[in-house]
Amino acid sequence: MSQSYSGLDTACPNIWTYLENVQHYHGGSTIWLHYFNRLNNENKHDSLVPQIKTTRERVYVNIQGGRHVNWDPSAVKFSQHAGQRVYIGGVPVDPSTQMPIPDPSQEVKRIIWVDFHFKDIPVSAIELLKLSIDGVERITSDVRKWL
Repeated sequence: MSQSYSGLDTACPNIWTYLENVQHYHGGSTIWLHYFNRLNNENKHDSLVPQIKTTRERVYVNIQGGRHVNWDPSAVKFSQHAGQRVYIGGVPVDPSTQMPIPDPSQEVKRIIWVDFHFKDIPVSAIELLKLSIDGVERITSDVRKWL
């Protein structure tokens, strides 16, 4: 704080105290500020921080009557043994597609979630951007009362 805001502690102690209190090392809900500053400084002074793409897949089956089931297809494998089949809501699962055989009693969705993370930051890039926008707006609004 002293290096980044030299003289602010004497020129405007209220703002100094406020900004010091929202720093990430005090805990609470401002960890986004640490990540935001880190990305900002690295991207300005060193190099662009790489993003890592992740994908997650889910299968959702809505069954007539309000029931539903979902699963991660990378973690669940349906197979047929000795003529025994797997059924979801009374509809057989095709072992070759790993999906229920199309039936009007069900709505089946296969959804792939794509996300990005900045290297070494454990928060989704889009979530960090949302937190940063909300946080900067809140800090700006709070500081405005002393200007």
